[in-house]
Amino acid sequence: MELLKQNQYSPIPIEEQVISIFSGVRGFLDAIPTNRIKTFEEQLIRYVKERHPEILKQLVEEKDLSKELSHTIEEAIKAFKKVFAG
Repeated sequence: MELLKQNQYSPIPIEEQVISIFSGVRGFLDAIPTNRIKTFEEQLIRYVKERHPEILKQLVEEKDLSKELSHTIEEAIKAFKKVFAG
């Protein structure tokens, strides 16, 4: 439930929501304490924007989560989790 919370009047772009939800449904948040999920999500989105902007661009342009793109997102999240300090 923490993952789906948005600040009032600050909607999250759909491509960022896809990254966040992907991290949850694929089990990347399982070991993250509930009170740290928002921080994880914010830092993950920042990481993807800075290091993998092509992922966000591809989500916007294709409006589809292909097998290839899913793999790319998964690898980006795995790399991020290695550096997540919380």
